[in-house]
Amino acid sequence: MIPDMGWLTDKKGEFKMNVKINDSCIGCGACESICDAVFHVEDVASVKEAGVAGNEDCVKEAADACPVGAIEVA
Repeated sequence: MIPDMGWLTDKKGEFKMNVKINDSCIGCGACESICDAVFHVEDVASVKEAGVAGNEDCVKEAADACPVGAIEVA
C-alpha cells in the first residue's frame, strides 16, 4: 500500500504529484528560492509542470514554507 503523501497515479501507474498555486499567492518568492526547478515568480508564482517529476521533496518543502499557504499539492 502506498502512503498518502499527496501522490496520485497517472494512467501508466506511475506516481504523479499535482501542484497548483491558489489565489492567495503574494509573490514573495519563497517557493522559487527553495525549488526553482518547479516554481517561477513574476508578480505571483507559477508552476513549471515539467519540473515537478524528480523534485517532489523540494515541492513539499516549498509548500510548507509558503507564508500564505498558496501552494496546493495533491
